[in-house]
Amino acid sequence: MKSIAVELTDPGWWFSALFVAIIASVLAGFLKDRIEKILATASSEYRFWRVNVFRARKEAIDALVENPQYMSIALHRVCICLCLWLFVTMVYLSAPALIYLVPDDVMNAPFSIPIISRNVMYEFTSPAFGIGSVFIGYKFSNSLSVVFDAVAAFRVKHSLPKLP
Repeated sequence: MKSIAVELTDPGWWFSALFVAIIASVLAGFLKDRIEKILATASSEYRFWRVNVFRARKEAIDALVENPQYMSIALHRVCICLCLWLFVTMVYLSAPALIYLVPDDVMNAPFSIPIISRNVMYEFTSPAFGIGSVFIGYKFSNSLSVVFDAVAAFRVKHSLPKLP
Protein backbone atom coordinates (compact mmCIF):
# COMPACT_ATOMS: atom_id res chain seq x y z
CA MET A 1 0.00 0.00 0.00
CA LYS A 2 2.89 2.37 0.66
CA SER A 3 4.15 1.88 -2.86
CA ILE A 4 0.73 2.84 -4.21
CA ALA A 5 0.73 5.99 -2.09
CA VAL A 6 4.21 6.86 -3.35
CA GLU A 7 3.11 6.32 -6.96
CA LEU A 8 0.07 8.57 -6.46
CA THR A 9 2.30 11.44 -5.35
CA ASP A 10 4.30 11.21 -8.58
CA PRO A 11 2.97 13.73 -11.17
CA GLY A 12 4.24 11.46 -13.94
CA TRP A 13 1.77 8.77 -12.89
CA TRP A 14 -1.15 11.20 -13.04
CA PHE A 15 -0.05 12.53 -16.42
CA SER A 16 0.35 9.06 -17.89
CA ALA A 17 -3.01 7.89 -16.48
CA LEU A 18 -4.78 10.93 -17.93
CA PHE A 19 -2.94 10.54 -21.24
CA VAL A 20 -3.88 6.86 -21.55
CA ALA A 21 -7.51 7.63 -20.64
CA ILE A 22 -7.75 10.33 -23.32
CA ILE A 23 -6.20 8.09 -25.97
CA ALA A 24 -8.49 5.18 -25.04
CA SER A 25 -11.61 7.37 -25.20
CA VAL A 26 -10.63 8.81 -28.59
CA LEU A 27 -9.90 5.36 -30.00
CA ALA A 28 -13.18 4.02 -28.62
CA GLY A 29 -15.06 6.89 -30.23
CA PHE A 30 -13.52 6.19 -33.63
CA LEU A 31 -13.87 2.43 -33.46
CA LYS A 32 -17.41 2.21 -32.01
CA ASP A 33 -19.28 3.01 -35.23
CA ARG A 34 -17.02 0.84 -37.38
CA ILE A 35 -17.42 -2.13 -35.06
CA GLU A 36 -21.20 -1.65 -35.00
CA LYS A 37 -21.31 -1.57 -38.81
CA ILE A 38 -19.23 -4.76 -39.04
CA LEU A 39 -21.45 -6.50 -36.50
CA ALA A 40 -24.62 -5.25 -38.21
CA THR A 41 -23.57 -6.84 -41.47
CA ALA A 42 -22.52 -10.04 -39.72
CA SER A 43 -25.61 -10.62 -37.63
CA SER A 44 -29.25 -10.13 -38.42
CA GLU A 45 -30.13 -10.19 -34.72
CA TYR A 46 -27.71 -7.37 -34.03
CA ARG A 47 -29.15 -5.46 -37.01
CA PHE A 48 -32.67 -5.89 -35.58
CA TRP A 49 -31.48 -4.77 -32.14
CA ARG A 50 -29.71 -1.73 -33.62
CA VAL A 51 -32.84 -0.69 -35.57
CA ASN A 52 -34.87 -0.88 -32.36
CA VAL A 53 -32.30 1.18 -30.46
CA PHE A 54 -32.29 3.87 -33.15
CA ARG A 55 -36.09 3.87 -33.24
CA ALA A 56 -36.30 4.34 -29.47
CA ARG A 57 -33.67 7.08 -29.68
CA LYS A 58 -35.64 8.89 -32.40
CA GLU A 59 -38.84 8.66 -30.33
CA ALA A 60 -37.04 10.09 -27.28
CA ILE A 61 -35.61 12.97 -29.33
CA ASP A 62 -39.02 13.73 -30.83
CA ALA A 63 -40.62 13.74 -27.36
CA LEU A 64 -37.93 16.10 -26.05
CA VAL A 65 -38.36 18.47 -29.02
CA GLU A 66 -42.14 18.60 -28.60
CA ASN A 67 -42.12 19.30 -24.84
CA PRO A 68 -39.75 22.01 -23.53
CA GLN A 69 -40.48 21.03 -19.91
CA TYR A 70 -39.44 17.48 -20.64
CA MET A 71 -36.29 18.85 -22.28
CA SER A 72 -35.53 20.83 -19.11
CA ILE A 73 -36.00 17.74 -16.95
CA ALA A 74 -33.71 15.77 -19.26
CA LEU A 75 -31.02 18.46 -19.10
CA HIS A 76 -31.19 18.49 -15.29
CA ARG A 77 -31.01 14.71 -15.22
CA VAL A 78 -27.92 14.72 -17.41
CA CYS A 79 -26.27 17.31 -15.13
CA ILE A 80 -27.02 15.21 -12.04
CA CYS A 81 -25.67 12.12 -13.79
CA LEU A 82 -22.50 14.03 -14.71
CA CYS A 83 -21.99 15.00 -11.07
CA LEU A 84 -22.57 11.42 -9.95
CA TRP A 85 -20.14 10.08 -12.55
CA LEU A 86 -17.49 12.61 -11.53
CA PHE A 87 -17.92 11.69 -7.86
CA VAL A 88 -17.68 7.93 -8.44
CA THR A 89 -14.70 8.37 -10.75
CA MET A 90 -12.87 10.57 -8.26
CA VAL A 91 -13.53 8.07 -5.46
CA TYR A 92 -12.28 5.29 -7.73
CA LEU A 93 -9.09 7.19 -8.52
CA SER A 94 -8.46 8.24 -4.93
CA ALA A 95 -9.49 4.98 -3.21
CA PRO A 96 -5.92 3.73 -2.69
CA ALA A 97 -4.87 6.96 -1.00
CA LEU A 98 -8.05 7.20 1.05
CA ILE A 99 -7.74 3.63 2.30
CA TYR A 100 -4.08 4.13 3.11
CA LEU A 101 -4.93 7.27 5.10
CA VAL A 102 -7.38 5.46 7.41
CA PRO A 103 -5.79 5.59 10.86
CA ASP A 104 -4.64 2.33 12.44
CA ASP A 105 -6.80 2.89 15.52
CA VAL A 106 -9.90 2.89 13.29
CA MET A 107 -8.76 -0.30 11.56
CA ASN A 108 -8.18 -2.01 14.94
CA ALA A 109 -11.18 -0.57 16.79
CA PRO A 110 -13.15 -3.00 18.99
CA PHE A 111 -16.25 -2.71 16.81
CA SER A 112 -14.41 -3.36 13.53
CA ILE A 113 -14.37 -6.72 11.80
CA PRO A 114 -10.88 -8.18 12.19
CA ILE A 115 -10.92 -9.80 8.74
CA ILE A 116 -11.17 -6.45 6.96
CA SER A 117 -7.73 -5.06 6.25
CA ARG A 118 -6.59 -2.29 3.98
CA ASN A 119 -5.85 -4.79 1.21
CA VAL A 120 -9.32 -6.34 1.45
CA MET A 121 -10.90 -2.89 1.45
CA TYR A 122 -8.90 -1.91 -1.63
CA GLU A 123 -9.62 -5.17 -3.45
CA PHE A 124 -13.35 -4.65 -2.88
CA THR A 125 -13.72 -0.91 -3.41
CA SER A 126 -11.49 -0.54 -6.44
CA PRO A 127 -13.40 -2.90 -8.75
CA ALA A 128 -16.77 -1.77 -7.37
CA PHE A 129 -16.13 1.91 -8.01
CA GLY A 130 -14.41 1.15 -11.32
CA ILE A 131 -17.40 -0.81 -12.61
CA GLY A 132 -19.74 1.84 -11.22
CA SER A 133 -17.79 4.57 -13.01
CA VAL A 134 -17.90 2.73 -16.33
CA PHE A 135 -21.62 1.95 -16.02
CA ILE A 136 -22.62 5.48 -14.98
CA GLY A 137 -20.34 6.98 -17.63
CA TYR A 138 -21.91 4.82 -20.34
CA LYS A 139 -25.45 5.73 -19.28
CA PHE A 140 -24.46 9.39 -18.96
CA SER A 141 -22.89 9.53 -22.42
CA ASN A 142 -25.95 7.93 -24.02
CA SER A 143 -28.31 10.36 -22.27
CA LEU A 144 -26.10 13.32 -23.10
CA SER A 145 -26.01 12.32 -26.76
CA VAL A 146 -29.82 12.10 -26.93
CA VAL A 147 -30.28 15.44 -25.16
CA PHE A 148 -27.74 17.21 -27.38
CA ASP A 149 -29.40 15.83 -30.52
CA ALA A 150 -32.78 16.96 -29.16
CA VAL A 151 -31.45 20.46 -28.44
CA ALA A 152 -30.10 20.66 -31.99
CA ALA A 153 -33.45 19.50 -33.43
CA PHE A 154 -35.31 21.96 -31.17
CA ARG A 155 -33.07 24.78 -32.40
CA VAL A 156 -33.70 23.86 -36.04
CA LYS A 157 -37.45 23.43 -35.54
CA HIS A 158 -37.85 26.86 -33.94
CA SER A 159 -35.27 28.60 -36.20
CA LEU A 160 -33.08 29.56 -33.25
CA PRO A 161 -29.45 30.60 -33.76
CA LYS A 162 -26.55 28.53 -32.56
CA LEU A 163 -25.22 29.50 -29.17
CA PRO A 164 -21.68 30.89 -29.20
